[in-house]
Amino acid sequence: MWSLLFLFACNIGSNNPPRFQTVNGEKVRYLLGIAFINPETMFIATPGETQTIDIEVTDSNNDEVELLFPAAPEGWEFDSSSRSGVWHVPEEPLNYFYNIQALAIDERGASDVVWFGYGIQGLWDTGAASDTGFAVETILGDVKYVLKGNGNVEYDFQGSLRLEAQSYFCSIIWEYPEPIGIETTSCADCEKTWKLRPRQGELIESDCDEILASYDLPVSIADLHLESILPEEISIGWSPSYVWNEITYENAVLREEESLWLPYGTGSLQNNRLAFSLILE
Repeated sequence: MWSLLFLFACNIGSNNPPRFQTVNGEKVRYLLGIAFINPETMFIATPGETQTIDIEVTDSNNDEVELLFPAAPEGWEFDSSSRSGVWHVPEEPLNYFYNIQALAIDERGASDVVWFGYGIQGLWDTGAASDTGFAVETILGDVKYVLKGNGNVEYDFQGSLRLEAQSYFCSIIWEYPEPIGIETTSCADCEKTWKLRPRQGELIESDCDEILASYDLPVSIADLHLESILPEEISIGWSPSYVWNEITYENAVLREEESLWLPYGTGSLQNNRLAFSLILE
C-alpha cells in the first residue's frame, strides 16, 4: 500500500512526471495518460544468453530520472542511473514468460510505469505470438480508480460523486447523484472533514468498445475487469496545505485509512463549494 501511495501521491502538483519513449527500440505510446507498448510486441530470450535492455525516457522539467525494476527476474542487472542494462537469462528459467515492470522516478518524486514482456525460447510458443491473451490480460488487469466529487458543503456535503475506472486502454464512469455526506471533525489536520455514503450508482459513460476496436485488440470489455469498487462509506478531508513524509501537498484531499489520514488527491474549496479528485486502490 505504501509504495502505491508514494507513486500516486507524488505526481500531485506542478512537477510533470517522466515519460517513456522506447523499450528495446519499440515505441512507447500513451492512452489516457498510461504508457504501453503494442500488446502484440513480444521480446524473446534464450536460456543462458545475455540480453541487452535499452530504455529511453525523458523528463520535460530536465530532472534527474532513475529507472527501477520492481520484482526483476534472476540475472537482471540495470543501474538505476543508466538507460541500458543486461539480463543474464538463467540456464533453466522458472517461467516461460516474464512480465517486466519499468518504473521511472524523477528527483522530485513524480513517476511513470511501463510494462513489457519476454517469452523464453523453447518454452514460449513463438508460433502463438499473435495470441497475446496472456500479456494483454496481465497488463489490462491493472486498473486505477479515481473518485471525483462536486458539492455544496455549507451544511454537510450536498452534491454528486463520480467513480472513474481507468485501464491501460479505456475508462468507465459511474455516477452517484445523491450521496449522503455528513460533516465530521475526525481529521485534526483538515480544515473540513466529511463521511460520504454513496447510494446506488449507474454507468453513464464508457469508451472501451471504441478503443478496443480502434486498436484491434483480441480482448473484450469483460477481460478488463472494470467494476465499481466504491466502498459503502468513505471519510475524506480537505486541507489547503498538508505535510506528509516531508512532502508538502497543496489543496490536499485526504482519506482515512486504518486510522491514518493520507493524501490521495487534490481539491478546491471556494464559497462553500468543494470539488475534488481522489485516487482509490
